[in-house]
Amino acid sequence: MIASDGGLLPEPVKVNELPVLMGERFEVLVEVNDNKPFDLVTLPVSQMGMAIAPLISRIR
Repeated sequence: MIASDGGLLPEPVKVNELPVLMGERFEVLVEVNDNKPFDLVTLPVSQMGMAIAPLISRIR
């Protein structure tokens, strides 16, 4: 992840999962140096007390 709603991060942060609430934005770079195929998956997250569930994007 290189940026969020707050702007650019001081340095890139490696993540395998990125919880995203409605209205949030992130900028990510996906490293594909090994030329292997990958999936970018968006999954619903169930959390008690939330009317609208956030999403998790996962690279696998």
